Amino acid sequence: MFPHRSRIATCATRTDDDDRGRLRSTTDRGGPTRRRTVRRDHRRDLTADPACPTLSAMRFLERVRNLPCLGVGVSTEYGAGAGTGALDPAKLARAHPEYAGFLEIGIETDSGLDPHAEEWISAGRPVTYHYLDVNLEEPADLDDEWLAEVRRIADRIRPAWICGDAGMWHFGGREPGHMLLLPPVLCEEAAQALAAGIRRLRTATGREVLPENPPGVVFLGDRHLLDFFARVCELGDTGMLLDCAHLAIYQEHHGLAPLTGLDRFPLDRVVELHVAGAGRRDVDGWSWINDDHSTAVLDQTWEILEHVVPRCPNLRAIVFECERNSLEDALPGFARIASIWDRREGGGSLAGESDTAVERSRAEERGHSKAERPDPHADSETGGALEPSSDRAPSGPEGPDTKANTLQRVMVRMLFDLDFATRVLEEPARTLAGLDLPPDAVAWLRRPDPRVWRADLERPGRARRVLMEEFAASLAVIAESTQRLAVCDEFFRSDALHACIQTRGSLALTFGAYLQENAAALKDPRAWPLAVLETEIARLRRTAPADPDETVDADALTSQLGAGSGESMPVRLASDRHLVETRSGTAQLHEEILGSLESTGSALADAVASPPPLPFEHLDPNEPEYLLLELDREPGTRRHWLVGALEITAELYTLLRAAESPIRLTELERTASELGAADGSREILIGLIEAGVLVPESRESTP
Repeated sequence: MFPHRSRIATCATRTDDDDRGRLRSTTDRGGPTRRRTVRRDHRRDLTADPACPTLSAMRFLERVRNLPCLGVGVSTEYGAGAGTGALDPAKLARAHPEYAGFLEIGIETDSGLDPHAEEWISAGRPVTYHYLDVNLEEPADLDDEWLAEVRRIADRIRPAWICGDAGMWHFGGREPGHMLLLPPVLCEEAAQALAAGIRRLRTATGREVLPENPPGVVFLGDRHLLDFFARVCELGDTGMLLDCAHLAIYQEHHGLAPLTGLDRFPLDRVVELHVAGAGRRDVDGWSWINDDHSTAVLDQTWEILEHVVPRCPNLRAIVFECERNSLEDALPGFARIASIWDRREGGGSLAGESDTAVERSRAEERGHSKAERPDPHADSETGGALEPSSDRAPSGPEGPDTKANTLQRVMVRMLFDLDFATRVLEEPARTLAGLDLPPDAVAWLRRPDPRVWRADLERPGRARRVLMEEFAASLAVIAESTQRLAVCDEFFRSDALHACIQTRGSLALTFGAYLQENAAALKDPRAWPLAVLETEIARLRRTAPADPDETVDADALTSQLGAGSGESMPVRLASDRHLVETRSGTAQLHEEILGSLESTGSALADAVASPPPLPFEHLDPNEPEYLLLELDREPGTRRHWLVGALEITAELYTLLRAAESPIRLTELERTASELGAADGSREILIGLIEAGVLVPESRESTP
């Protein structure tokens, strides 16, 4: 849910008796001057930093010897332990410490850490960092802001290593409704891109990064899963988190025996193993397996685990992913995993030392196999690591998508829109025209059983509920006036949605534009202005930087301006403010409708679909309303940021519009005078700077 609240004006307002016109500062100039307290961004360009000496100067099979042996552990992610009967990691550690050697924390940087993770960290117990929010194949996804947040969290929790499913976690930005997990396209191009992402993240954080084979129902490409990840490990000079459950699912969906391909996989690269339960499902007679993290572990998963543990000379950890199950239900699984772990022989050497993977590991550690298996990224000075300048992660999209990226986005569209999936299968050339996909890639799309695209029919529904929460007021009005929400269903079949996915756009902002277009055609005058307001609130949440810009010393600035030395200083509208023009009464109506929906006691999306009687008064569709939106980061994470709406005058709106791009104070002061401020223009500008509405351009970080 994305709450909205109004605010009392603190920067400027309209009065009837204002003798300086309709621009007036209401800052208390007689009281103590306020200092705008926001943090300066001290973050370095992390991608330009060299990794620690261990990572930059040593190859993986040397580096792995420095990784700690963690034993058997358990996983969690934000909110996992809050459910009724869910496993409490701290309770597991107290009752069965032999099963709680460490906690693998699944982390989305926008959510942070939940109380269960905080408790574990406070106790000083070992952890690993499992990312849930990065597409390592896409350079633009390793942006500076995300890397800085990963570095901050990692420095705090001090994980033994970083790991995570190597796939598409989101089809656009890191925002609600975009989250999913699709496996990579199993081809050479994707392996190279994934390996480059691993190297970037390792360099940026100074920690080992272990890719995990992800779950999936649809796998595209020309390689076996294990052959693909063997190539990733080679190109990325990295280790591997081998998920036995995910591998078992892959093998069965492809009609293969559980151990297929393991004989040629470099098991010396495996540092961590995962075990989890799974459930069988059916779609029109086609059986598939869902990775549900239950305690019902497949026999094939146990078979894989039993086989690989004695053959992984660098194995350091095994996780039982059972975070949403009771401790009692999970104990048998933990006991079986622990018994397999305990069969390892002392000193870190494992049984089965005649295995070729172990021999290859020992040979490579002595430096005898480099000629046999050259690293394509090897450098004579760095011992195989990329130079830091080559590992820089861009802060925005760079060039067109690769074939693999394009194909993954087509997959997303097929999963969201079954009609589109049918057209791809029946008329691929016509349906995919303009995407420049080669024939082999198109053939990969048509190879799986057509029923795989219907395996997760709830996917569009989950994204739909996210949109219903963010656009609650406008959609509730539409539901009340039309007795249905056809606009949502139509959106998920629209050209707008398909363009959004294929171009890495924003689901919410695309829907907002689509909603405004449809709302304008309705007879209900409330729908369009509410859609405008909610779209701009969504935009502000997505474009504002994660942290406030910096501290502005109002005393020094006032003195500077008073002395006449600051007139040439450029200023701009602060990046956590946004201007909106809509219809008179919209902000108050928005607040009242949200209150009505909340009063039902139902989940917000349910209340939107079946709304109570909604207010109509206050709205005047014939008069404009000018709003200044202000971001409140008080709750702490981007996902829960509040946005306040402050009504301002037309003159102040015009003045601030002039400052949406950098403008010198002298020019802005002249604009204020032309709008009627006369002799008070300087005082108004100082008040707006003190209130944080205007920020010196030289001191503001780029969003």
